[in-house]
Amino acid sequence: MPGKSMLAGAIGAAFIASASLAADYRAEATKIVSEIETLHPRGREIAESERFMHARDGLMAIAGDTDVAHYAVALGRMFATAEDGHTNALGFYSDLPEFAWRYPIEIKRFDDGLYVVAAKEEGSILLGRRIVSVNGEPVDAFVRRFAETMGYDNPAWPANWAPHALMRPGWLIGLDVASPDLAAPVEFVAVDKRGRKAKAQLRAGQDGREGLTRIAAGAPALQPDREGRENYVNRLAGGQALAVVIGAMADEEDKTFETFTREVIAAMEDPAVERLIVDLRNNGGGNNLLTEPLRRMIVKSRFNHPGGVYVLTAPQTFSAAMNFATRLERETDALFVGEPTGGAPNHFGDPKFASGEASTLPYIISTLRWQDSPPLDPRRRILPDIPAAPIFADFVAGKDRALDAALAHEPDADMIEKWWLRAMQPWERASQKADWKFFFETR
Repeated sequence: MPGKSMLAGAIGAAFIASASLAADYRAEATKIVSEIETLHPRGREIAESERFMHARDGLMAIAGDTDVAHYAVALGRMFATAEDGHTNALGFYSDLPEFAWRYPIEIKRFDDGLYVVAAKEEGSILLGRRIVSVNGEPVDAFVRRFAETMGYDNPAWPANWAPHALMRPGWLIGLDVASPDLAAPVEFVAVDKRGRKAKAQLRAGQDGREGLTRIAAGAPALQPDREGRENYVNRLAGGQALAVVIGAMADEEDKTFETFTREVIAAMEDPAVERLIVDLRNNGGGNNLLTEPLRRMIVKSRFNHPGGVYVLTAPQTFSAAMNFATRLERETDALFVGEPTGGAPNHFGDPKFASGEASTLPYIISTLRWQDSPPLDPRRRILPDIPAAPIFADFVAGKDRALDAALAHEPDADMIEKWWLRAMQPWERASQKADWKFFFETR
């Protein structure tokens, strides 16, 4: 009888071998096509579009005999035709090894590219370097192809998820960058600030995210009172600025959102505070009704004037955070700082969550239309009034470019003089007409 370690190894090898076996997903795909048409508020329009039909036909052409990674990518391409971030295949939340296993590195997105900020074992040589290629494919080209497999309101959303796609084998396999064999190594090439290359052959594993060594970096200015807290308040600039970090529209284990809101309102009453900074950069959503009491207090507050309220946004600002951001734009003189939001001012949401019966892949389909900006608003994102995108060097130094900009900014005479124009048609202000390209887009 084999020893315990030998038996475990044999089971693991069998599991890896079976993970990429072809299967028949046609019945599942047919059901999902029908659900998109019947559940989504624009379902019939989506289903009758040329893009959808082309993607649907491509999905059905392979669904009868393919592995789960290629099926997930084809399914994602079909979802992407809805042009809606809440209508998506969610491989990122799958327990399948193609999507749950990780390469032994952690990647973070910056304005100047994708950098390795933590690593172990063979990946350690990449620490602190910018990834330039994977198995010979330029990383920008890979991200552009990955973006085609995601539903999104604007390119900020796939930019937000690009690091996660590179850390998991599913998208590398599904986009034919890596072998379907999960045990096969993948070559990552990265460069340092002098352009010197480093290469690493990495294998994905269940423990890929464990025991990583993080790059030495300065402490950020915004700090929670305990590790893992998402919603917290910091006083800055000698107490003259109040930074309200809202990482999730949800209760936390030791504090309800109502308690947090009351703490914020109490802090706003301090006469020493002259500036309110609302940080929504790491907020992917939740219950958009929870922020309504805080929104009303901000609207009625002494901070509601040009230069009194600043909202920090980034590609992860999405869903319920997008509702809150749009309502602040609509009802206050808030100035937006940082990067474009991941969602649109008017968007679809409240998705139905489900999992494929054959593949077990999770997916979502929007069921409601949220319109927090006037129906004339054509924007697919809110662009910053004060652009301040993060770069890797700032991360290492512990510098927060967007926060610094919000603390230092003073509204000019034109901004004060024309406040009513922003109130009537916020999408027409100059900042919303600007162009913005992420690292993987053509600059």
